[in-house]
Amino acid sequence: MSAVETKSPKIGDPPDGGWGWFVILATCIMMFFVRGIGTSLAVFYVVFLDYFGDSAAGTSLVLSSFTATTYMTGPFSAFLSKKFGFRKMAMLGGVMASISIAVSSFATSSLFLSVSLGFGTGVSIGLCYVSCFASLGRYFKKRYTMANGIALAGVGLSNVILPPLCQLLIDKYGWRGALLIVSALTAHLCVGAALLRPIHLKADSNEENGGQTASLSDNTVMRDENSESGDNCSRDTTTERRSIKDADFQGESNTMALDAKPCIKSKLTVEQCRSGNSIENPTAPRNSAKDETVNGDNVAEMRTVNRNIFMRFAIIKLFHDRPLFILLVLYRFVYCVGHSIPLAHLVDKTVKMGVGNVKAAFTMSVIGMTSCVTSLITGIILDFVGVDEGRVYIHCLAIAVFGISTVFTNFTSTYEQIMIISVVLGMARGVYMALDMVLTKQVAGVDRMVEGIGVIMFCIGIAFLVGPTLSGYLFDMTGSYDLSFYVAGTLLLASSCIFPSLWIYSMVKTKLCHSTDIRIDKNTDNRTPHSSL
Repeated sequence: MSAVETKSPKIGDPPDGGWGWFVILATCIMMFFVRGIGTSLAVFYVVFLDYFGDSAAGTSLVLSSFTATTYMTGPFSAFLSKKFGFRKMAMLGGVMASISIAVSSFATSSLFLSVSLGFGTGVSIGLCYVSCFASLGRYFKKRYTMANGIALAGVGLSNVILPPLCQLLIDKYGWRGALLIVSALTAHLCVGAALLRPIHLKADSNEENGGQTASLSDNTVMRDENSESGDNCSRDTTTERRSIKDADFQGESNTMALDAKPCIKSKLTVEQCRSGNSIENPTAPRNSAKDETVNGDNVAEMRTVNRNIFMRFAIIKLFHDRPLFILLVLYRFVYCVGHSIPLAHLVDKTVKMGVGNVKAAFTMSVIGMTSCVTSLITGIILDFVGVDEGRVYIHCLAIAVFGISTVFTNFTSTYEQIMIISVVLGMARGVYMALDMVLTKQVAGVDRMVEGIGVIMFCIGIAFLVGPTLSGYLFDMTGSYDLSFYVAGTLLLASSCIFPSLWIYSMVKTKLCHSTDIRIDKNTDNRTPHSSL
């Protein structure tokens, strides 16, 4: 290994270790506050409801606006993080979050809180959320499931520590003093952000040199064009097309795709196309070296312009290149609507049963404690066992368990039963939390993971805006959270049953299309060219 390579370990594949362990620590620290603040708002919700005297739906807007803004700004946060760097944006998010929470301590109405605590803190937290997870995905490949599980332990720890701590602070200093102290604690986001050291991967170089390869539909066009020709271009482009198809199936970038498509459509050989021959008239002779240079420059310029235009719409390209990602987004949206309801209103539902505020807040701590342990165990086990295809079904099973437990909450009558339900909810939550980002990276790929996180965050934000607000509206209508929890359980169960079926259908269809391409390639290679008369 050369000295240059020793001093530049940043260029290559994800290291699966090294500084990546500090990135895990940074993500754990940041997720402690990113998700912990949202969970702690369930404790402040009870106080806000009594202090301002607004309706449940109006007060729930504080919770839903915070979570919705955090996630709905995902595409915007992804763009800024990719343009200016993960570390800088995470630092900025930490400072803004601390200031926004401090300003919220001077609130005079629930609407004030919706703007300062909901919108202001939500935008800030969104910057930190995208930055830490996108950076983690760039440092780990083979051990990503384990790294994700360890990092998400911070979420569980925050659920154990922050809700009862916030309740104690409210009892000691009032909700205004409690928000000021939480504001000071939130400034520790900057500590985690400082550990997000940049890293440059091979995928970045491939994206800069040529972007993604042609899609399956492009391969179909090439196959049809090539099957009509029996000259020497047939065999050359067949070899070129097979390389493109293999690279596309593996989800890797390859600049050969940009060279092959104009050749096939114009019946040129690969050598002719690369040399800059005229695409409109391939049989036209070259007049001079000047014409050859001009034609070559035009081809290169067209490729550069097309690539730049496409890269400006990276999210559109993500949906175009990876159709399964659309299915994943819909799945995450539906189950997050149901998932948000018990997390937002389980504490208040427990209070309505006659349980004290401190004991009711402890339900979130139990959920956090069990989800912390479960996510850690899930990440380690699945990483060493190597269950790749089964991750989707394990995720859906955990969602189904969470939905069933949500429904059974309506049949509890004692605090001990609520504690048992909280343990089950925490275990199920820990499993699917450990796999959320793993599925996103698996479907979107490391080169499009930032955009993938941004899109999914946006849809989750809409879901968290709809969920708690709908639950508060149903409570105002019925005077109970029972109907809200029934709706949440139904959505969770429906998504866990429908998504695996569509996933299997899509995977089978993709494999059939790929096997068909292979058979056609073999027939094309074995075909004898037409003899000239």
